[in-house]
Amino acid sequence: MVTIGQQLSKTRRKLVLNKSQMAKHIISVSFYSRVENNTTTISATNLIRLLRYHDQSIIKFMQPFANNALSLQIYESKINEAFQRKDITKLQQLKSKMNFKMIHQIINLKLNELEQNAKTRSPDVTHLKHDMLQIENWDANYLWVFLNIMNYYEFTDLEGLIGSIFNKYRNSSQYDPTTLKFLAEIAVNYLKICYSNQDTKFEMKKAIDFVKSLPNTVDIFNEKLVITYFESVINKEDKTAIEISQLAQNIGYTI
Repeated sequence: MVTIGQQLSKTRRKLVLNKSQMAKHIISVSFYSRVENNTTTISATNLIRLLRYHDQSIIKFMQPFANNALSLQIYESKINEAFQRKDITKLQQLKSKMNFKMIHQIINLKLNELEQNAKTRSPDVTHLKHDMLQIENWDANYLWVFLNIMNYYEFTDLEGLIGSIFNKYRNSSQYDPTTLKFLAEIAVNYLKICYSNQDTKFEMKKAIDFVKSLPNTVDIFNEKLVITYFESVINKEDKTAIEISQLAQNIGYTI
């Protein structure tokens, strides 16, 4: 079976690059070398960055893997990017290339938000919420789906689901970078939802403590920054909160 490392090696040789040129400051040369040798894994985000830097088609690169998990993660990244750019055409193109029902429904929700407004309910919301309850073994793809429908839940229902997720993923060191990223994003989104509700300080603390328990990796630096900001706001440390907010803006992240 073809691996990501083998595909990267094949791409690098086609471009007539050495490993240092291929890594190109996006990841370290030593890390890149381990990926090629199949002794470690690369996150979908860094893989996309590498391929884009060298002007390589992500779709073509992933063809040997059909619809495996990493391929889904790459599509998920592309869906998020298209939504942020309000690129309706791109979202429709991505929808036509996917055969995963839940991802179809998420794209429909995002198209609905762009074409109408965020408050309009789509039938896909009901279906997704029902389907999520049937899942016994959540993986990174289901976490991504949940992340995208969190705002559609009543707070009491959301509180129970979040408690289950935080409990299930207590041993964060066992999970890959993509799973960690989605977990951190879910916790931060929950923190923001709690902040907009009254009398939810206990739930806010739960979200903050969960993100704090995650490893200090570059992949979730922004999420770690957000919880530090909210801690400052809760503790009425206004000066610190302003400094963190400005730092986030400087790196292109909105709290």
